[in-house]
Amino acid sequence: MDAAWLRRLTLQAVSRTIDAYMPVQVREAQLEDSPDICRMLLQLGHDGEEALVRRRLERALGTTDHVVLLAQERPHGAVGMLHASVTISLQHRPRVDVHVLVVASAHREGGAGRALLERLHNWALRRGIDDVATAFPRHRKAGHLFFGKLGYSVTGEHRVYKRDLASPLRDREDSTAMD
Repeated sequence: MDAAWLRRLTLQAVSRTIDAYMPVQVREAQLEDSPDICRMLLQLGHDGEEALVRRRLERALGTTDHVVLLAQERPHGAVGMLHASVTISLQHRPRVDVHVLVVASAHREGGAGRALLERLHNWALRRGIDDVATAFPRHRKAGHLFFGKLGYSVTGEHRVYKRDLASPLRDREDSTAMD
């Protein structure tokens, strides 16, 4: 038997063993990951225009208060992503807010979402932050179940008000009306 062939065979066996125990690997995203991130955002119905996502990703990667994580499975490549940032508030202790967590539909229930959140929890704790929060629409039932299984609890219901500062202000009497 050739020694190189045996070494290759051994490396392949070790690689398969590692994959069996660590099927999902999480790493911090890089600018070159923007096509994969676009693909993930499209699954949630968000704008997936690559140039726009790349600019936003570049901004997030340029600060220490944001983290963008990518979950990868062999041989599939990127199967999930998470974006979060530190929020400093005068009325509450600092927390990390999850802005987006998505796992490709074909790879859900495989541990990628859990692995992304575990990595985020470690990121937060290294910064001395004990609270992680997220908010998303009620109709995303699977998300509510997922976060509940991981120990997250509903702390309230809020209405989100948004104003596009590039658009002219229109005085609307019904703008504060409750549904």
